[in-house]
Amino acid sequence: MNARTRKTIRLLLAALGLTACLALLGFFSARAYARLRPRNGPIAWSVWQRGRLILRVTTNDGAAPPPEILAARTTSAGTVVSERVVADAPLPTNELLFSVALVPGLDGVLVTVEGRDVLVTPDDAIVRAAYDHALRLPAIDLEMGADRDLFLDVAASRLQLDPAVVRARATLRRVRMHREVLGETPPKLVSATDLDPGTARAAALEGARYLARHTTEEGMFHYAVDGVTGEILPGYNWTRHAGATLFLAAAARTTSEALLREAAARAVTALRIRLVACAATRCFPEGESADAGVAALTLLAIVETTRGATAIVPLDDAVRADIVGLTSFLRSLQRADGDLWHRFDLRTGRVVELQRPYFSGEAALALARAAEVTGDVRDLDVAAAVLGRLVRPSYFGARYWFGEEHWTCQAMEALAAHRPDGAALEFCVRWSAITREMQLEKPLALDEPDLDGAFGVTPFPAPHPAVIGGRIEGVLSVLGALSVASSIPTVSADEQVAIGGQVRRALAFMVRTQLLPGPRHLFADPAATFGGVPSSVVDFAIRIDAVQHCCYALLRWSQQISSPKPP
Repeated sequence: MNARTRKTIRLLLAALGLTACLALLGFFSARAYARLRPRNGPIAWSVWQRGRLILRVTTNDGAAPPPEILAARTTSAGTVVSERVVADAPLPTNELLFSVALVPGLDGVLVTVEGRDVLVTPDDAIVRAAYDHALRLPAIDLEMGADRDLFLDVAASRLQLDPAVVRARATLRRVRMHREVLGETPPKLVSATDLDPGTARAAALEGARYLARHTTEEGMFHYAVDGVTGEILPGYNWTRHAGATLFLAAAARTTSEALLREAAARAVTALRIRLVACAATRCFPEGESADAGVAALTLLAIVETTRGATAIVPLDDAVRADIVGLTSFLRSLQRADGDLWHRFDLRTGRVVELQRPYFSGEAALALARAAEVTGDVRDLDVAAAVLGRLVRPSYFGARYWFGEEHWTCQAMEALAAHRPDGAALEFCVRWSAITREMQLEKPLALDEPDLDGAFGVTPFPAPHPAVIGGRIEGVLSVLGALSVASSIPTVSADEQVAIGGQVRRALAFMVRTQLLPGPRHLFADPAATFGGVPSSVVDFAIRIDAVQHCCYALLRWSQQISSPKPP
């Protein structure tokens, strides 16, 4: 057995083990959800001022806020929020079981210590990031589960007790809570049947405006922003910068808004000035190496800014040289089997035999779109070869083991008019169907969260909009490919209807999740977060790739519905 076979087996076993663990946790969480019993009260009355809790008073009944709450609202000019207990259930104190027993955003905890009760509400948990961060799976960049200790620390502070005493002596109950903001009419939530191209386009443009407002004069984005505190979080990722620029440029080309067009121009310039010579090509250096992923998305961003009559950046000799240099770099990474290696060593001037997730699909898409500018048939040849390798089964079971193939399917669409590939279309149709099987449906009971259109197994963990947006970009490409290529096998009418419904439901979930404005009483600066897409419905860290994927999917759908062919 060679090294590659052993590695494949290890990856399969690890993936199967992870699947089994998630299924087991899902089983326990589903059992916990089923145990809720109706209850009327108590009510946690709160006064919030720009994300800061001013006062909390708990009452057992009554529809009117207590006088001290109204007085605090007047003094602080804050927002009054009621969170009423509508159901409850037993809650284990064991850390692991606790982590999978709460529905993020809907469930709080009633903590009792020595006869004293205190409510830790969903809003309390949201501002402390107590949902979806207890269990970490670094290998797949996933966090999930409610953090028991954070809930108990809040209770200890309110009871003025040592946290160790609370952990040792507390009894817990899970409480389903219903939130109302005093004086505000709840916003009408967009459903799949309500969604129309105008609503989708408006949401997409708000996402683009969010990015534009968070673009510096140097063309860098505020990569991640804590929506609750308004703080800019540390870290930067140039691949995601390039992806965000791609969307921002696509949105800017649909409007004459100077805010969007100027921000897109600054963002693409920030990419171009970092390109360097790599042998006879151009690449994007990161340390002592250059990767295919950032080169591909940089290429996509540059091409997008130069497209058509609405171009943001003129296609002059310098821009064309960058495009040709990047396509040459990607082609130079090609392997004998048609796929690409993904890294170039700047010290040795040689390709490194290494591959990373997504990079091949990104490169195939970039080469296909760049061919519109370069007119170089080699770009199409390599893109088609990479795509053919990506959709070909490489080991037993591969046809039923799908990763995040959104870039692969977008490459399939981009090549459909030039190098139509029936096998690639069939691959993406099957991938869409498998993705559809993971799509959550409307709640069957009033005590379930409205996650219709998201992807998951149970409401644990909270769905991540960035993942949903990426998948829908790929699913949309199936319909896009059918509109531009007549020589590939057709997809049945029933399948096309199913895909259309799948897309609508997911896009509606994205619009409901986007901060338009979201729970603004929890935000230090609601105006700064407007249009952003949070990491989840309970994690209001706004990262640029979540805005990119969700809003680009909304924009592309609005264009696809309005016109049989993309602009």
